Amino acid sequence: MKERRREMRIGFKYLGFLIVALFAFTQGAKAQRSATATMKVTVKVVRGLQVAKTNDLNFGDVKANSGQAQVASTSNKAGGFVIQGEPGSDVNITLPKAIELKNKKGHKLQMDSDTPVYSDNKNGTDYQKFKNTSGGNLRLSDKSGRLFIRIGGKLNSNGAQLGTYSGTYTTTVEYM
Repeated sequence: MKERRREMRIGFKYLGFLIVALFAFTQGAKAQRSATATMKVTVKVVRGLQVAKTNDLNFGDVKANSGQAQVASTSNKAGGFVIQGEPGSDVNITLPKAIELKNKKGHKLQMDSDTPVYSDNKNGTDYQKFKNTSGGNLRLSDKSGRLFIRIGGKLNSNGAQLGTYSGTYTTTVEYM
């Protein structure tokens, strides 16, 4: 019987040790209830973008039913805009592919845009073509923060009613 009691005491000791170990293990296995992290916040304040018309696109006089009239983007009749912003910044320029022209009686003509050109100097000696007629991403001049855009177009006068037609060409520019 002494042997049996001794075995029972050893069994209880092991059982006690097992309960204590199990309790300690489950306390360490609880899910973490909170955590923190930090990050650095930076901002560069830049000058606002400005877009201004430098000149209107003017087809001049076009004979009725004479077919297609065109003004090249590099022509002195081409319309133009100047963009002013933070030097060296990237901008996205959105241009319409076509616009509608109307006369006073409500008759319509469609002007399709010629591929626009751009330069960082007003003289236009180094104009480059946009990749497509609807604009794209460009970088403002590193020196002045300016970019000059020239817009040409073409229209078909066949079937057009007599009169002076006009419309609005809108350019949108935003920092990237």
